[in-house]
Amino acid sequence: MTFRVVHQPSNNQTRCPYRVIVQATGREIDWINQYLDYETLRRLADNTLKSYAHELLHFLRWWESVHHTDAIHKDALTESTLLDYVRSSPVNNASSPAVPSTSA
Repeated sequence: MTFRVVHQPSNNQTRCPYRVIVQATGREIDWINQYLDYETLRRLADNTLKSYAHELLHFLRWWESVHHTDAIHKDALTESTLLDYVRSSPVNNASSPAVPSTSA
């Protein structure tokens, strides 16, 4: 599946203008958009919401490539899963600290 962030301005002050969708169908990724709506209620800046949407899009693309689904259950978000995600990301900043590996 291909996912993307779309900008959909609305008069609804409780709805984030940035939505993460499945590109082919336009289906919204509920768990991401619910989080973005929550952060909109907190009155985060528009650029912050846009940044969050793109960061969550990146995570979703990684998740789907590993698990072959866009559904995520809270129990699946373990420290190990998040470390796997961080390790899979290219290091864009040489000053970023390395993520230590864990022994099995």
